[in-house]
Amino acid sequence: MKNGFMKSYKILRSQDDSGDWNMLILREYESFASLEKNEEKADEMLRQSTGIDDQKAMQGYMDRSKVRDVVGTKFMRN
Repeated sequence: MKNGFMKSYKILRSQDDSGDWNMLILREYESFASLEKNEEKADEMLRQSTGIDDQKAMQGYMDRSKVRDVVGTKFMRN
């Protein structure tokens, strides 16, 4: 957000844990065009700020997939 790639970032969690999904990660961008335009810049900035290369990042995704399920991804417009 500091670099202007995203407008906002929120993690929302439901109050009930009925077995359905209970967490939503919401990333808000200025427009879909700005998301696509800045994707490589944002990835590079993340690599520089965390010091994690692509291989380590992929290993982290695989490790987290053992404890959580990604239900889906949606792009929405207002």
